[in-house]
Amino acid sequence: MQGWHSWLVRIWDGLTFGVHRRQIRVAEQTGNAEALTTWMDRKQQAMREHRARLMELPLMLMGLLKVVVVVLLAMAVLIPLIAALVWATGGDGIEVFRWCRDTLRWIFDAIAFVWPWFVVSLPVLFVVAGWREGRRRGKPPLLYDAAVRPRKRPSGIIPKGLLPEARPRGLEPLTF
Repeated sequence: MQGWHSWLVRIWDGLTFGVHRRQIRVAEQTGNAEALTTWMDRKQQAMREHRARLMELPLMLMGLLKVVVVVLLAMAVLIPLIAALVWATGGDGIEVFRWCRDTLRWIFDAIAFVWPWFVVSLPVLFVVAGWREGRRRGKPPLLYDAAVRPRKRPSGIIPKGLLPEARPRGLEPLTF
């Protein structure tokens, strides 16, 4: 659960400029005017860049469509040209078309074979990826943590709140 929560938080932060908003809030609370103006400028710049990327998206899709069309047209020209050259050199030009057909059939058969395995394993992969992200980012529950990794109690350590300079007179340091 913690891994998926981490993903959702990161997605939400990315969509809503959450990092910038948090830094602006911290700058406002601390009264740091310089940091506030810096983070406000950064947020505005990030919003402008985000809008620019969204405006370029249809152009990118059109470019991709152009590339696909050019590749298909090139294949439609090159395959018959190669078949004609094979025929002109005394070979069977139809074999080129058969080879292309067999190659495409092999590719589509490989995809058809792998696709069900991928679809079936996708939920398992998603669960494993969420578990790994949770281990990397999250904190295990206290009961689980204590049961799996029992902690050794250190001896002779002064808690942070009772350092010698901050300790009242006459109070001995706590030891475990």
